[in-house]
Amino acid sequence: MIQPFEFEGQIYIDEDQEDNINYVEVETLLNTPIKMGVGYTLLGITLLPATKTCLRLSKDECSFIRYQVQKFDHVIHLLDGNSKIMVRLIQEEGECYSGWNVGTFVRVQALDTELSITYRSKTMERVAWILENGIYSMIDLRGNEIVQISVNSDRYYPSDYYSVNLSHFELVGT
Repeated sequence: MIQPFEFEGQIYIDEDQEDNINYVEVETLLNTPIKMGVGYTLLGITLLPATKTCLRLSKDECSFIRYQVQKFDHVIHLLDGNSKIMVRLIQEEGECYSGWNVGTFVRVQALDTELSITYRSKTMERVAWILENGIYSMIDLRGNEIVQISVNSDRYYPSDYYSVNLSHFELVGT
């Protein structure tokens, strides 16, 4: 069950002009125009092929072995009124700051170049982003999680990740 969204910002009145109400901005999704708790229409996603550099610890655990793999980034297509919003989810590997482990890092990037949708939403349903316990989730009106993004604040052993529940989408052209 989805809980009703409650405004978490502060509302205050300017003492010089009591009719002028100022709002503190609502939290957004990691430097994108997507606001927490606001309804959007989910159009679909695009899978973007990407060559990623991955790391593996060497046998002596004092150095890293780098290798290339083919993976995908995910672009989420949302509609806000008449405005289309696209955000790209990117997961990368790198050396953690301790120097002893492989760290994972997630970046979320707003796009302004139009991309074709490769998987459309099965229902073009309304969704909202919520932030709970440091995890960003895109949920539908029934409370089902469609996307989850965790950006760990531990800079020493970063373990960011994201996941997309593909059961909410179907391949375009099917």
